[in-house]
Amino acid sequence: CNFKNWAVALTAALVESYDRPGVSARSYFEGLPYDDISFGQTGHLRNLNLAVARKIGNAVQAGIGFNLVRGELHREVIDQDSDANITISHLVDQEFSGFYLNAGVLARLTERLDLACVVRTPYDRKAKGQSRLRYQAPLGGTDILIEAASDDRYRQPWAAGLGVRYGLSENFRLVGDLVYFLWSQYRAEFFGEDERRDFCNTFKAGAGGEYSLRIRLFGQDAAIPLRLGISYDR
Repeated sequence: CNFKNWAVALTAALVESYDRPGVSARSYFEGLPYDDISFGQTGHLRNLNLAVARKIGNAVQAGIGFNLVRGELHREVIDQDSDANITISHLVDQEFSGFYLNAGVLARLTERLDLACVVRTPYDRKAKGQSRLRYQAPLGGTDILIEAASDDRYRQPWAAGLGVRYGLSENFRLVGDLVYFLWSQYRAEFFGEDERRDFCNTFKAGAGGEYSLRIRLFGQDAAIPLRLGISYDR
C-alpha cells in the first residue's frame, strides 16, 4: 500500500525446498536379495517479509525489509538385512528459524539512467534437531533406541549487490547487475559438531535487455515484457 511518499509491502515466499526423490537400493548374493536400503527427505523454508520504503526528493528511493524465516526438514534412512532379519533406521527432524534485514537504495541519476544497491545482513539460521537411531533384531530379542536432541545454527553470510538500468527508448532498456556473496563466512553445526565447509566468496553478474511490446487487451492498453540476457556465476 502507498501513503504519500511511503510504501509498505507484506510478502510470503517459499525460498528453499528440501524435497528429494526417494532412493532405494537392493543387494543380491547368489541371485537372492539379502539387503535393502532406502533414503527419503522432505522439507522447506519459508520467508515472511515486511518492507517499508520512502521516496526522498525526486531522485532517490530507499527501503528496508524485515525478514522472518521458518522451515523444517525430515530425513529417514532405513537399512534392512532380510537374511538376518535386522533393521537399522535413522530418523532426523529439524525445525529452522531466523531473522535478518535487507535494505536498498534506488537513485535516478539521469532521465535514462537508474542505479540501485542492495544489502542483506548476515544471520544465524537456528535449528532445533531430534535424532532417532534404532537397531532391531527380533530373532535375538534386541531393540536398541538412541535418541538425541540439539540446538544448532547455520551461519548465513552477508551479501550485497549493484544494479543499473539504462533506457534507450520508451520501450527498450538495458539492465545489468552484480551480486557478491561472502560464503567464506558460512558456518554449519549438526548435532553439536562443526561441519567443515571450505566455501569461497562468490559473485554473480548478469546483463540483458528488455523490450515492452505494446498491445491492446480487452480494450485496454497493455505491455508484454520481452527479456533476453546472460548471466555468469562464479
